[in-house]
Amino acid sequence: MPVVGVIEPGAREAVRVSRKKRIGVIATEATIASGAYTRALRAAAAKVEVYTRACPLFVPLVEEGWLDNEVARRAADLYLKSLRQSGIDTLVLGCTHYPLLRELIDAVMGP
Repeated sequence: MPVVGVIEPGAREAVRVSRKKRIGVIATEATIASGAYTRALRAAAAKVEVYTRACPLFVPLVEEGWLDNEVARRAADLYLKSLRQSGIDTLVLGCTHYPLLRELIDAVMGP
C-alpha cells in the first residue's frame, strides 16, 4: 500500500512560493521537535532559512471552536510575534488543525 505524507509536499510548495527563501513553520511541539519540516525544507532548497515555532494551544482552541475570540487572538499574537519580526515571507501551517485558524493567522502575520 502506498503511503503519502504531507510534510515533503508542503515543504516543496513553500520553497516554490517563497521569494526570499525565509520560511516559517508553525506546528505542534512534537512536530517542531522532530525537525521534519526543517529537514524537508532544506532538502527542497539548500539555502533556505527556516524559522519554527510550536503553537500547542492552537489545537485545543480549534477543537473548542474558538477560531477568532480574545483568547485565540492573544495566543496567536504571543506565538507569532517572533515569526512576524523574523522577515519570513512564507508560513507553513504544519498541523491539520491550523488551517481553521487561517483568517486569524493572516490577520496577525499581515501581508
